Amino acid sequence: MNKPAKQNQITIKINGKDNSFYEDSAEKEIIDIEAGEEAETAATIENQLESFDWNLPEEQNEGNDGHFSLSKKNTSPVIFSASDKRKRKATIIKAPLIAVVCAILLGTCFGYAVLKMVTSTDRKAVPVAAPAVESRPVAAAPEVVLPSINSFMVQGGVFSSEQAARKVQEKLTDSSVPVEVLRLDNRFYIFLGMADSLEKAKSLAGYYKLKKVDAFWKEITVSGKGTGSEDDKKVLGDMLALYQELAKNSAALLLGTEAKAEVKTAAAKINSLKPKANSAHAKELNDMRGNLKASADLIEKYQSSSESTMLELSQEQLLFFLKNYQALLSKE
Repeated sequence: MNKPAKQNQITIKINGKDNSFYEDSAEKEIIDIEAGEEAETAATIENQLESFDWNLPEEQNEGNDGHFSLSKKNTSPVIFSASDKRKRKATIIKAPLIAVVCAILLGTCFGYAVLKMVTSTDRKAVPVAAPAVESRPVAAAPEVVLPSINSFMVQGGVFSSEQAARKVQEKLTDSSVPVEVLRLDNRFYIFLGMADSLEKAKSLAGYYKLKKVDAFWKEITVSGKGTGSEDDKKVLGDMLALYQELAKNSAALLLGTEAKAEVKTAAAKINSLKPKANSAHAKELNDMRGNLKASADLIEKYQSSSESTMLELSQEQLLFFLKNYQALLSKE
């Protein structure tokens, strides 16, 4: 019995269908696909080229039956479609566009941050002006009337004109008698000294009569319309108290009686008197303070030298004090 001729078989999968082809070893006859099926298959392949599954053949060793077949190498087919092409094309376009947008955003953020830093630095460097505060004038301290002074005087004469009084003053000065002219009630008085009472003033007038000087006793009031601050008023009050003390001591020593007050204590009080530098009466107050200090110093010199001239000069400084005080009260 003759053996069938050995044939080679080739299997191709088209559209999910297996198609086998045989080649006869003797006649090498090729089995073709029918014309209608071939035309249909070609049309299908052309229309669905993008979705065609390419299954690469894997060569197999010839088996016992001498057939070769193509089989899948991977379970997942590789598909290339038109939508994939459009996606790849869009990706190619989007990539540089995204990079440009990101660069713009980063540049904008960086520029804003730098601008913020610069503006904040400028604000710190420029000082902000404080709001204007409406200035209100400070109310001046109210003025007070300065106190008047009462004194018991030794009078050397009274005149209707200042010129006549000045002539007598010159004569008494040449006789080494303390003297000062004061205007009271439109009259000009010549005063030689003072005491702490009218009785003491009368006794002191007798002292000057012994020197052949006409002398009388009189109580006077030195007053005026002068005003000043509360500080001025206080300083004047302290000065008037020291004036009365020095007049009492100097008169007592001239009359031969012992002074009761300690002169050094009075001098210490005078040194503590310090008128305000901004006072409107600073000059007058300082001059009066100087008169009190000179009177106290002369009394102290008398205590060490026993010269009565020191006491007369001490009284003269008190007369100067009254003259300055009268000028202060007359000041407007």
